[in-house]
Order: sequence, then structure tokens, then C-alpha cells
Amino acid sequence: MNGAEKIKVSGKFRAVLLLITTIIFLVGSVLIWSYVNRSVEEQRKTEFLRVVEKTTEEASTSISEVVERLYDLRGFLSSGEIDSIEWKNFMQAAGIENENQGIYTFAYAPRIERKDLSKYLAEVKLLETDPVYKDYAVFPTTKNAELFPLRYLYTTDTDLKALLGYDLGTSENQVTALTQSVFGDTPILTDWLHLGLVISGNTKTGYVVMLPVYSRADINKFPKEQRKQYLKGLVGAWIFPEGLVSEMEKTEIMNAGNVRLTVYDGKDLLFSVGEKIGGKQEMEELKEVVLLNKSFRFDFVTTGTTLLPSFTANLPWLTAIGLLVINLMWMTTVTFILIARREAATMAEEATKDLRKFKQAVEGVSDHVVITDTNGVILYANKAAEKITGYKREVMIGKKPSLWGRQMEVGFYKRFWKTIKEAKKPFWGELVNKRKNGEIYEAEINVSPILDDKGKLLFFVGIERDLTRVRAMEKMKTEFIALASHQLRTPLSAVKWFGKMLISGEAGKLTPTQKEYVERVYESNEREISLVNSLLNVSRIESGKILVMPKPTDLINLVETVILDFRAEADKGHKKLRVFLGKKVPEMMVDGDLVRHVYTNLIANAIRYTKEGGKILVKVYLNKGSVVSEVKDDGIGIPKGEQKRVFEKFFRASNALKKETDGNGLGLYLAKTIVESSGGKIGFRSVEGKWSTFWFTLPIKISKKK
Repeated sequence: MNGAEKIKVSGKFRAVLLLITTIIFLVGSVLIWSYVNRSVEEQRKTEFLRVVEKTTEEASTSISEVVERLYDLRGFLSSGEIDSIEWKNFMQAAGIENENQGIYTFAYAPRIERKDLSKYLAEVKLLETDPVYKDYAVFPTTKNAELFPLRYLYTTDTDLKALLGYDLGTSENQVTALTQSVFGDTPILTDWLHLGLVISGNTKTGYVVMLPVYSRADINKFPKEQRKQYLKGLVGAWIFPEGLVSEMEKTEIMNAGNVRLTVYDGKDLLFSVGEKIGGKQEMEELKEVVLLNKSFRFDFVTTGTTLLPSFTANLPWLTAIGLLVINLMWMTTVTFILIARREAATMAEEATKDLRKFKQAVEGVSDHVVITDTNGVILYANKAAEKITGYKREVMIGKKPSLWGRQMEVGFYKRFWKTIKEAKKPFWGELVNKRKNGEIYEAEINVSPILDDKGKLLFFVGIERDLTRVRAMEKMKTEFIALASHQLRTPLSAVKWFGKMLISGEAGKLTPTQKEYVERVYESNEREISLVNSLLNVSRIESGKILVMPKPTDLINLVETVILDFRAEADKGHKKLRVFLGKKVPEMMVDGDLVRHVYTNLIANAIRYTKEGGKILVKVYLNKGSVVSEVKDDGIGIPKGEQKRVFEKFFRASNALKKETDGNGLGLYLAKTIVESSGGKIGFRSVEGKWSTFWFTLPIKISKKK
């Protein structure tokens, strides 16, 4: 579609569209009426299931609350020796039975050795002032080596009060639960218990939740088989079957109407809530509820219809009115949609043109360009990618850049993916890749993550530049500088030798004017020799031939000799050269000759660019495992806009060029290379026209480098 064309919406088209929407409305109305009827049924079922889910969840919550109380009691009992009065006060303060009186009974049973039973009974009767302990005795009588008699009970149930003194270890059911609880340090629920087995003629039933009390707080550090030796006793709670469901949930079931809950422990019926339901059961839901270590079956049935709010009952009529409004809105919307489609078509055409221009531009560049998805799978590659890697585009598409990569260390690729995928930031770096023919080549890469408006990662755009030709040219340049410098050293050395002879008078006495001219020639030659030596050092550095030869070096003595060399020059220019040398600087493993060059360059620059009458301060001191050296002057400083280039090769600041025309701009470049090759760092601070401070650090222990 041409972007300049406009979509015309005719009256006939609108009429057909309105007719179709009217038919849809009528058919939809019938379907919606049917849907509403089904919705009522679904809502009834939903309400029923809500009662089911809430009841089962509350059952778990009820047990959890009991367990929390037991942990509170365990903490209270572990705090020290207590008596029945303290126990009762704690229980009343905690309000344990306020909400479910008669449902729960809390108790404590200490662990007693059989041989200590008489002593224990005497102690209880002596310490406990409550009259109930007057005839306190442990029952039933057994020959067990250890007993777990109930010493403290907190209950409102008169039958359960009779259990005071009952030995929990006499029931196989309770012993099994006790063993699991002790060795697992976890609350355990016993099997169904009949109180008639302890109290003759009693028909009550229930469960006991047990939790061990240890003499050590770090019991979890001990193996299971060693835990029992630290067992002090048990805290427990008796729960009647009805206590598995809270009173609140029982009330809600009753209020729901026509809902009945029956709870089973296996095949045994525990209790029921709600009215008996006669006739056909319309809905039934069986839920298995796991409480601690036991499984119960909750059987819900219902036949009645849950009453719905008036809004829900009138929903069909409200829906009809809503559909009429929607239909009118739809007719209006259709017009806007068609107009929007026209605009969208125009925008799509413009976007297609832009994409075509982008593709033409990318195809024409000499750099290798690829676009990948968020997992690195190649979606697009330009012609340059084929030329550089040797792989056809149809081979690259669907593959990953590891097709020609994977030549670097694993750590490089980890940093790469962390930068672009996790931090969502561009990554720049140099790496080694491998062409299809096996040739290894160096490359510079720049990968950028592309994000949507919400910051979500869409894809990656990678640009790779082959550095093979650049590296070759750099090598040729370095070799040329080295060759030219070597060739220049011979004639310059000869000029220096003959110049010395002329100045010393060995070739005859010179007139003052002649001597002045020869001295100027000699000084110019010295500067040329310095330049050649610097060029040779640069050549060695760039070719990797510079050697760092660490050896034991007295850094303080080295600095003193350098200062001595510059003292006369500073005095000549009426500049004060001061030195501060720390007393604790140890002998270090460094290349003294190279480090001397660093000090020489920094001090020479400070003297050269400090005004007459100015001050230069040299400091060397120990700081956090490194030796710090500082050279501070109150000279011309460095312009702020040029400071980032200070350590570049052949760079000289604009104000330095005005003050001193001589200089090659290699001194600081070499100083930086030497310091970093020695494992240190170098930097500076400066304010133009006021001062400069150059500093560098050297680690006390430096590994030997080549």
C-alpha cells in the first residue's frame, strides 16, 4: 500500500459492519443468558469450595497454633527450675485456653530414671504447695528404666485432671510418637487415643501432640542417636477430635446452610459438623488434610443453593443494557480503527524504508556487524562478517559467534556476558579470534544491548574490527623507530666525543666565542642523544623487549643520589629543593636503574616548570604495604582540559611548550610504563598556574617480571 494513499470508509461498508455487529449482539445476548445461568451454578460451587478450602486451612492453622504454644512452653521450661504456681501463672498470662476452652490441655512430663523415682516423688510433694500434689503418684506401675510422668497439667476438663502423674511411657502408641519426636526434635501427633484405657469407664478420645525439651539449645548439632542423652522431658497438648476444626469454622459451616462436614481418621469417624443431609447429594468434596505427621479425611457434602447478592441475580438484565452500550461504542470504535489502520500503514511503510536504509548502510561498512538474540544466536550478519571470518552468512545464521571465537580465557567471556546481559551495558575490548581457514587474528569488538521502553532486553548488536593490518603497521613503525634510533646513535656519539675534546682543549685552545659555540653544539647533541634513547626505550616497550630486573635496592639511598644530581640545577635557578624521606622504608626488590629514571623525570620536570624562587618537595614514605613517592611543585600546573593526555606518548601541555620549547613528550610515558611494569600505580593532581603533584606507588614485595 502506498503511504500517500488514504483508506476511504464508504457508507455501504459502515452499514454492513453495523448489521454484522447487531447480529453478533443478538446471538451474543442468547449466549450470555446461558452463560449467566451457568455462572450462578459455578458461583455456588465456588462458595462451597471456599468453605472447604478455608476449613482445611484453618485446621492446619489450629494445629500450628498449638505447636507454637508448645515451643513457647519449651522455652519457658528450659529457662530453669519452676514449680506448679509458676507454670499456672505462665499459662494464664499467655491466655492459652481463652478461645478454645476444653478443647486443648497442655502438660509437661519430665524424664525420670526408675532409680530416681522415689527421690522425684519426695521432691514433688515437698516443693509443690498446690493441694492436688498431696497424694501425687506415678501410675501405672511398670518396670521401665525411665518414666515420663505428667507433672504439670493446665486444663478445664475435669476428666483430664485425673491424668496428673500418668506415665506416658506405658502406652506403645505414645512411646512411638515420643521416639519420633525426640530423635527428630519435632512435634509429633500420636494415633487416636481412648481415655478409657487410663480412666476406667471414660469414653472420651483425642490426640496428643508431643515436643521434646532438651537441656541444650543447640541440640540440632548432635546426631539423632545422641540427642536422647540431653532429653529433659516432654511438653504436650491433648486435643479432642473436635479441636481439629476451630469454633469459628464450625460456625461458618452452620451458617452456610446445607453443608455438612464429617472428619475421619482412616476408617474411624471422629466427628461431624452441620445438619444431616437427606436426598441426593449435589456436590461432594473429599480432602486429605495432613496435620503434622498424620493424615485425616475431611468429607464435605451439600445439596442446597447458596443465596446470591441482588446484583448477581439481576446480572442478565444488566448485561443486556451493557451490551447495548457496548454495541454503540463498537460502531464508533470501528471508524477510529479504520482511520488508525491508515496511519499504521503509513508508519509501517516509513519504518520499512528506514530499515532498508539501515541495511544498505550496514552492508557497505568495512567492519564486521552481527545482530543476535538475547542468547547470542545470530539473526543477521553483513558482508564484512563473511570477509573477516571466512564463513558464509547462511552458515552463521542460527549459530553463535563462538563459531570463530572461543580463543580467549573463560574469565573474559564471563565478564563479557555479565556486562551486556546482566548489567545491560555496552562492552568494548580486544580479543583473539580464528578464521575458518585456521588463521588467528586480533580484533576490537563493541557489543551493545538493545532494550525496549521498559528496559527489557531485545537483542544485541556487535561490531568487530579486524586489527591485523593495524598491528602490522604499528610493528613496522616500531621497527623503523628502533632502526633509525640505532643508526643515529653512532654519529651522535662521535659528535659528543669530539665536542668534549674541543671543550677540554685537547685539540688546541679555543677563544671564548669558539668555546661558547662548541658548548652550544654539545648541549644540542646531548638533547638529541636523550631523544634517541627515549625513542629506543619506547621501541623496546612496544615490542615487549623492555626488561624489569628486580634486585634488592635501597630506595632511600637511590633518591638521595638523584636529589644530589639535581641540587646544583635547583640552586642555579634559585629554587628550593626539599626532601622528606621516611625512616621505615625497607629495602625493596625493584629495578633500580628503571626506577631512577622515574625519579629523574619527575624531579627534572618539577625544577624546569617551577618559577624562580619556587619550591619543590620530594617525599618518600610507607603507606599500607606500598612505598609512596611524591614530587610537588608550585609551578605552572597543567590545564584541566589537557590533563587526561598527560601520560600519552609525545604529548606536552600547551603552557609547557610556551615556557620550554625543548622536550620530546616521552618522559612521563616511559615513567608510567616503568611504574606499572613494576606492579605499581602512577598519577597526579594539578591546578593550572598554581601547583602540580605527581605520585607513584611501588609494592614492597614485587614478583620478578620479564
